[in-house]
Amino acid sequence: GKTTNNDSNKNSFVKLLGLDESINQANILSNKCLEDLEQFDEKLKNNLYHLLKEYFFRHKI
Repeated sequence: GKTTNNDSNKNSFVKLLGLDESINQANILSNKCLEDLEQFDEKLKNNLYHLLKEYFFRHKI
């Protein structure tokens, strides 16, 4: 494994945008992804929707 703080000098969304804007951008992208599901047939759209919703919003209460 890597040593502790090995990546501390590398860029991240939080470092570049700040926490609030990183969360905002993540929400925009995840909502866009969910909207794009409309192009799929109903069965696939349903399965992907539940999977993506669980993945994207797992951190929300």
